[in-house]
Amino acid sequence: MKFCLLGEKLSHSLSKVIHEEYMKLSYDLVELKQDELVGFVNGVRGGTYSGFNITIPYKKAIIPLLDEVDDVAAEIGAVNTVVNRGGKLKGYNTDIFGMKYMLDEAGIDLKGKNVLILGTGGTSETSEVLAKREGAKDIKKVGRTSEINYGNCYELTDTQVIINATPVGMYPHVGDKPIDVKLFKNLEGVVDCIYNPYETLLIKESKELGLKGANGLGMLVVQGLKAEELWLDKPIDNRLIAPLTEYLKEKLREW
Repeated sequence: MKFCLLGEKLSHSLSKVIHEEYMKLSYDLVELKQDELVGFVNGVRGGTYSGFNITIPYKKAIIPLLDEVDDVAAEIGAVNTVVNRGGKLKGYNTDIFGMKYMLDEAGIDLKGKNVLILGTGGTSETSEVLAKREGAKDIKKVGRTSEINYGNCYELTDTQVIINATPVGMYPHVGDKPIDVKLFKNLEGVVDCIYNPYETLLIKESKELGLKGANGLGMLVVQGLKAEELWLDKPIDNRLIAPLTEYLKEKLREW
């Protein structure tokens, strides 16, 4: 059995470390342009891979190329994991499990809270569905050209939780941040789906303000282990989460 990660730019992905180096699966990193997606999917049907992960910018684009989509992934509108069963491809979203873990890790409960989601891509959609499921009071999304944008979002003074679902602040652009958390006076917690660097500028400033927070490394680990459960059709021991996360932290220090 062979697996891979599909994306546009993957040079700083930890997925190969998780699935091949740590979990001992055969796992490739496959960088493709948009017009190469159909050919890749046809190859998977022919047996090149038993399953694959999807990352930016193809979590939505992959959906029409699949035979079936899990109910949760359909609700989110984004797929990050595909299982190949005899040439039939089914899409799932395991990011939502990772995101729930990330929020729990930070001690953030979304129930009854005013949530501000940064970004409009697949991870943003995952954040919105999770916030709804967790009983958030109000959910707003920020986009560069949306009605709520990075200029006027500070008017949402009742924001209590911010979820960064953008790549702003990701390595190598470690000096960037999508938003100034100091301007949200009712803010209680911030989570950042970025895991490289381990502490983004957004999370660093949130900690300095005494806010609850977590980065995306735990999310990465949990979504990866959930993907393996689907590929291998067997449960993965949750006790692997903590040591695998520590293992990846060391890898990030080496990078």
